[in-house]
Amino acid sequence: MARLIHLFFALLVIGPILIWLGAAAGALTLANAFGCTIHEGFANPCLVAGTDWGEAAYTLGLLAAWGPLIFAPVVMGAAMLWALFAAVRALLRRRTDRP
Repeated sequence: MARLIHLFFALLVIGPILIWLGAAAGALTLANAFGCTIHEGFANPCLVAGTDWGEAAYTLGLLAAWGPLIFAPVVMGAAMLWALFAAVRALLRRRTDRP
């Protein structure tokens, strides 16, 4: 059960960071490789292989820019809860291991 809880906390800590990095990489790829203009004001046309990716580029740009403000409380809260869980578990193990 403890292993599942550790996995859950690891996903809560690492998952949002990976989502933010993916959004930043996607926005940079669309901007640099395809010459799309991405900013926070509004969606600009962005043609990739004949398809307009303007709204997706706008969304990725917003998530890349504001992601740390959105995800930081989640990541920090989950990390603190994970540390508290690990500390309590270590104290309980230590208590039961005494002769």
